[in-house]
Amino acid sequence: MNKTVIVTGASRGIGKAIATVFAQNGYNVVINYNKSEEQAKALEISLSEYNVCSFKADVSDPDSAASLCDFALSASVK
Repeated sequence: MNKTVIVTGASRGIGKAIATVFAQNGYNVVINYNKSEEQAKALEISLSEYNVCSFKADVSDPDSAASLCDFALSASVK
């Protein structure tokens, strides 16, 4: 069973690099974004050979953060 990682702010910068390294090392990766949907989707496409997906959630909001966690726990990422 592969491990799943949620990377917040993964649409750019350090978060993007972290998501990429996890994906390349066999993790299921949930690319979390709040406002940068276009960049998150572009990263998802660039990592399409791996098991990654993107999910919009404002992690400063408890309900939104819970939805993100539920999504990550629900099933395989793809």
